[in-house]
Amino acid sequence: MLLDREAAEESRRKVVVRRDAEDASSRLTATMYHLTKTDLDHQKALDEAAFWCDQVAHRKDTLVSVIHENKDIQKQFEESVVEDRKAREADRIMEAAERNKRYKEMADVRQSRKDAEKEADTTEALRRLEEREAHMQEYKAVERAALEVECDIKKKEMAVLSRIISHQG
Repeated sequence: MLLDREAAEESRRKVVVRRDAEDASSRLTATMYHLTKTDLDHQKALDEAAFWCDQVAHRKDTLVSVIHENKDIQKQFEESVVEDRKAREADRIMEAAERNKRYKEMADVRQSRKDAEKEADTTEALRRLEEREAHMQEYKAVERAALEVECDIKKKEMAVLSRIISHQG
């Protein structure tokens, strides 16, 4: 019975040791805990470093893309500026040509008006000259008629005087 008892106790101890071993295998010791935590922290740090490396790469790609896009936009803008400058220059040339055309038309109109006024002045001068000549001819005709009448009067006076003298004599 002592042996049975010792055998039962030994058996119980083995069961307890086995249970402790099973429990111990499922439990973390302090070293295992810190080692696991360190592994997790290390993995977390590696993941974060990889994330930030990806972010840096993504940002570099985005920066390169933005730089290319800005260059394209700048090129388009410069082309647009050049086109606008050419269009404005063409507009200025057209406006200058239009202005010169208008100035020429105005000069032609002024010359035509000047010629018309000169012709009108010449016509007026000729009309006045003709009118003066007509008046002069009329005046001469009236003067001739007056001289003829005066001549007749003088002839009659002379005839009267000669009769008077011939009667006195």
